[in-house]
This record gives sequence, C-alpha cells and structure tokens, in this order.
Amino acid sequence: MEHTYLFQSARWRAEGVYHTKDGQTVPLTGETTLSRTSDTWTLTGFLDVALTPPARFENTYTISLTDNPAELRWTSVNPALGTLEGRFTVLPGIITSAYMAADGVHSGSEMMMQVSESEYKMQGVLNENGDPQDWWEGRLVRV
Repeated sequence: MEHTYLFQSARWRAEGVYHTKDGQTVPLTGETTLSRTSDTWTLTGFLDVALTPPARFENTYTISLTDNPAELRWTSVNPALGTLEGRFTVLPGIITSAYMAADGVHSGSEMMMQVSESEYKMQGVLNENGDPQDWWEGRLVRV
C-alpha cells in the first residue's frame, strides 16, 4: 500500500489523547491540510488540546524533496516554539518525523503508522533540553 499522507493533496482530521509531564491526560482534536505541487508542498494544521486553559498548537510546514528518495526536508513556523527544522523519513507502512527548534532547546519526533489509505495511527513527543515534556497518541483520518 502506498502512502497517502504527505503524498496526496487532502484534508486529515486528528483525534486522540495528549499527555503532559505532570500526569494530565486530555483529549486532542485537530486538522491538517496538504497542498502539493510538483516538488514543494505545504501542510497547514492545528491541534486543539483540552487543557485548562485550552491550548491550540498551529504549524505551517513547507516540505521539499531531498536527494534521498526516502527523506523529505521540512521547515515550520510554530507560534509557541518558533522556527522548526526537520525531516520526514518515509518507509513502507510508516512515516517518521524528527525536528529541532532554532532555539536548540526544543526537539521532538512523531511517527505515523499507516492503517489504510485513509487512516494512520500517530504518536509523538516534545522534548525540552532532551527531556520528554509532553506526548500524544491518536489517529489521522482522511476527510
């Protein structure tokens, strides 16, 4: 099965749970939209996390090809973390992402495991100075 997330212009809905370093577990919902041209594409999205007060994490990714066919380079501007730079690694059935903020303090990773052409399981972590702060898990469903 070929990957559809990142490789086809589409809208995806996210749902799952968000865990904080202080032990809270709360629902998350969100959405991403991918617009693709021949060699560069844009992924915009948000995650709403039911914290008190509620939090919204927004990102706009610019994704480009690399010399390695299994790797895509991306940059993103995140209002909370600043500029992020990362790479997607595309393997059969799985897409991983690893990133670092320009401040050198924040980093993270995310894994999307393909369930079907219209669904992926996702898990991710946000680190501060290398220590896990928050993590999430859920699913992406093509809308």
